[in-house]
Amino acid sequence: MNFESTAKAILKIRNSNNLTQDEFARKLNVSRPTVSNWELAKCIPTTEQIMRIHEAFHVSADEILQIKKNTIFVIDTCAILNRPRIINQLLGNESISQVIIPDTVISELNYQKDHGQKQLAWLAMVTIEKFCKEYPHKISILHEENASGINDQKIIFAATQVAKRNIHSTVYMLTNDVFFSLVENKLRNLEVLNLQDFEEKFPLNANCFNREASFRFFEEVKAGNFKAAQIALSKGANPNFIHPESGYTPLIQAVRNRDKSMVEFIANHPKTNCNLCDEAKYRLPAISHAVQLGEMTLVKTLVEAGADIDCQSQGKNHGNTALMISAWHGKQDFVQYFCQNGACANQQDSNGFTALIKASIKKQVSCVRFLYPLTDSRIRSFEGLTAKDYAIKSHNSELLNIFKEA
Repeated sequence: MNFESTAKAILKIRNSNNLTQDEFARKLNVSRPTVSNWELAKCIPTTEQIMRIHEAFHVSADEILQIKKNTIFVIDTCAILNRPRIINQLLGNESISQVIIPDTVISELNYQKDHGQKQLAWLAMVTIEKFCKEYPHKISILHEENASGINDQKIIFAATQVAKRNIHSTVYMLTNDVFFSLVENKLRNLEVLNLQDFEEKFPLNANCFNREASFRFFEEVKAGNFKAAQIALSKGANPNFIHPESGYTPLIQAVRNRDKSMVEFIANHPKTNCNLCDEAKYRLPAISHAVQLGEMTLVKTLVEAGADIDCQSQGKNHGNTALMISAWHGKQDFVQYFCQNGACANQQDSNGFTALIKASIKKQVSCVRFLYPLTDSRIRSFEGLTAKDYAIKSHNSELLNIFKEA
């Protein structure tokens, strides 16, 4: 036990109540030298003395002894499927001690991977497997042999067992299923949180920002209320706030709204990170959203504000750039703009695809014709194939002629 931290806690209690050591000692029915020894970290109060401090000053034993409570999260399936990146957020938060995933959740994800939400479940499974190997001290799979009933009941049972085994810790059940909030909970150290509750208790990038103003700012951006958004931002809103439901930043929301004035305003704010990705499946930055919408004006606005033209996606099929997305969808004007403004034509995504390879796969002839002279055509995907190989597989005569002419 840390005597010094306890000494500081006792001194703080005494000073906050404007008491001398003599007055403090009389209230607790101890001698003044005893109080002095506590504050000099020579000893700590006995159990009986701690109870007296608690009763006299309404301070818990944990606060007096400076016992740090661990924070443990038990995650439900729907929370992971709603936001696969939630695990990254939990592990990246220093105030969270442990993340536990019941094996029932793993079974449900496996089922969804094969039958339901295939891509989200696959992404969640890959993420869990990766982090269990990298952070075995912080994330683990829990198997409860005595769990019974339907899956929801098994997950609740797992959470209650974790809370019972860790009575001095705070255990949170993270779920977006209202069923869990309706279940009777008699454990004082177990609390059910939905994703919005989680954002409020464990906010991302919230230091020095007003959370209420951040929520208001996002809502005003979403509604297209330019002046109200300006006011909210001036009151301490976080321009990089990630909305707990949509997973969008205000800038990405403005792009999705096709709101040029709002995009220009937010992108040029000195504290805005134009390259932040959303928290959806593909985790795209604002510039890629603008490409998806076919909004060249917004792309130019973002680039002029300093957005990274080669910013990569961070989710499923990570490494995708705005140039690659343009080539995949045959947006030749976007491909041309990006290349003329310094985009890297040889950049590869997580499949080893370049923009040229993507254009070849999708038979986007005009994009292939433009990209071919700018790209190292010897680059191979992780399948070991070049852009020309994909053109041959496509049996598209126009594509083949481009490579033959070269």
